[in-house]
Amino acid sequence: MPFCESCGAEVKTGARFCEDCGAALTDQAPSSAREESKSSGTVKTAVGHPDQGGLAPAPPKNAALAAIASLLCPGLGQIYNGSTVLGVVILVGTVSGLYLVGFPGFILWAYGVFNAFETAGRMNSGQKTPVPHNPTHIVIFVIGAAIASLVLGYLLTASGRSLFG
Repeated sequence: MPFCESCGAEVKTGARFCEDCGAALTDQAPSSAREESKSSGTVKTAVGHPDQGGLAPAPPKNAALAAIASLLCPGLGQIYNGSTVLGVVILVGTVSGLYLVGFPGFILWAYGVFNAFETAGRMNSGQKTPVPHNPTHIVIFVIGAAIASLVLGYLLTASGRSLFG
């Protein structure tokens, strides 16, 4: 079965887009593949073209960094862990939850911090296949989060509301 060149996820033969990260797939055979080493319990993810050295181990995830990233910017820890869609869902849910009703936004934010930490730990222990993060996704996400914060601030100021009262 072919794999996505962007995130390493398995994709259906003939698919045009990756269901995990949304990246467009090329018409030629994808160059990424995964291999699980049962004897050592480590998981390897292909990085680059097989002609350039084959499988390389996926870099370990820093669970504390993932949690801190999600604490500073909801969903950023998920992006760091390679879960772009989940990161966007957590950001949008947290921002809309804070704006519309307040407290549920904080609950989703706390869940995002816990999920980022837990997912990175599971990737490092071999319980979940590591997915390399895409630096471009991180930059676009942070810029989008900053814009969302500015828009939220404007909306709150224009309506005379605040997050806490």
